[in-house]
Amino acid sequence: MRLLFMAGFGPIPDDLSSSRKLYSKDLEIEFNEYEGGYMDAQGLDGSKAFAIWPLSLAAEDCFGTKVWPEEMPKPQAWLEFEVEDVQQASEEMRRRGIGS
Repeated sequence: MRLLFMAGFGPIPDDLSSSRKLYSKDLEIEFNEYEGGYMDAQGLDGSKAFAIWPLSLAAEDCFGTKVWPEEMPKPQAWLEFEVEDVQQASEEMRRRGIGS
């Protein structure tokens, strides 16, 4: 598997207001804001995407509910990489027991 670069990164906050204050107000990053609290800064230098993905939206995307399951550790951030060959990378990750 050949990683080309980090494509995106961002926090997954349980408390959106404190993240909004830090990134938008204190660091003055300009975001596009969407329903549910998702915020992205596509024009930020250094990666293709920087976004705040609220825990409630992550739970909905992963488990179909707005509440993160108590038995699962809460994620702190998301990270994406761009790879040379998605099919080959997916197969290699499955062979290593990562993902489904």
